[in-house]
Amino acid sequence: MEKLHGRRKSGCIVYRCGKLGINTKVRREVNDVMKFEYIPKGVCSMKMIFEIEGAIIKNLEIIGGCPGNTTGVALLVKGRNVDDIINMLKGIPCRNKGTSCPDQVSAALEEYKRTYL
Repeated sequence: MEKLHGRRKSGCIVYRCGKLGINTKVRREVNDVMKFEYIPKGVCSMKMIFEIEGAIIKNLEIIGGCPGNTTGVALLVKGRNVDDIINMLKGIPCRNKGTSCPDQVSAALEEYKRTYL
């Protein structure tokens, strides 16, 4: 797995997974799966790591935050279209923060779309 040069924007790092020299976590992935990292803002979670093939989310790992919430969100987005998830999760609040982990998932996917789709 190699970092794509010149592909870093506002808290996001994108990797393209290939067949040679890759991390064991993505060993079975094919060339067109992107590993996309996003640093959320204003929430308890610290990092969101997506694996996206085209416009389909293959996997999401959320580091930090409320374990039940983040695990549930990660499982629910798997296999779904980026646009569907943005529409579903955008604007969900958490307490009086003005955002939430689900809302930050939608923000991350919007950033992915602006940059790579």
